[in-house]
Amino acid sequence: MHNLPPRQGSNQLSRLDEEFVALMTDIEKGYSGFNKHERIRIEQWCKKLCQVSVNDIWKQNRNLYALLLLGSITEGVLQEPFNKMPPEDYLPSLNKQIVVRL
Repeated sequence: MHNLPPRQGSNQLSRLDEEFVALMTDIEKGYSGFNKHERIRIEQWCKKLCQVSVNDIWKQNRNLYALLLLGSITEGVLQEPFNKMPPEDYLPSLNKQIVVRL
């Protein structure tokens, strides 16, 4: 049997997943100071972000959402889009102005 080198894409995906796990760990540590309704909203966003996908574009978008959520938690104010529940279906790509703030 030959040992095949890992596919280049798989390194990218595992890196994105590792970044996501680190972001979610920080989010989990930081949101306890919010009121009950905000904590529920944060938990719903976390649940939405934790949906499984193998699409690397989706994972990049997911990580941007997680980074933005962490920033909102750090600031102590849930900013758009986290000031309401996550969408039922797919996550839209983040607005370019929001991404620039990151």
